[in-house]
Amino acid sequence: MTQGENRMGSFPDNPRDAESGADFTRLITRHEGWRSHPYRDGVGKITIGVGRNLSDRGLAEDEILLLLENDMTLAQQICEAQYGAAFARAGRRRQLALMSMAFNLGAPRLGGFRRMRAAIQSGDWHQAAREALDSRWASQVGTRAGEIADMLCSTKPMP
Repeated sequence: MTQGENRMGSFPDNPRDAESGADFTRLITRHEGWRSHPYRDGVGKITIGVGRNLSDRGLAEDEILLLLENDMTLAQQICEAQYGAAFARAGRRRQLALMSMAFNLGAPRLGGFRRMRAAIQSGDWHQAAREALDSRWASQVGTRAGEIADMLCSTKPMP
């Protein structure tokens, strides 16, 4: 890391204040802690990161978009790891359907769809769709499962 950088990037933008920014980062992190998962603070507010009060402050649009971009990248990586060449060969509509499932389920739960993965590996997309629909996940997500199953069966390109 360069002078003035920390895990959150450069703070502040003015290089003359870089040392002050690093000092504040160290101080506030020591005071607030560093948490990757939400927790309730001393007064019961849902908090995350370094003292971010989600109950009162929430997230700004750019923060939401950053989280979304990171999660979409992770969903694609999950699919690439679980389906390999079959995912790479799949049309974009099918890739997006699988990525939606990965986004929703995460790697461990998506990995539990063994028969669906076998159908995808053999190129039987209709069977893959049936396997997706024949799951507890499908009953939990409602119409989303039907849309994904339709996307798995479709050879149409994305509009």
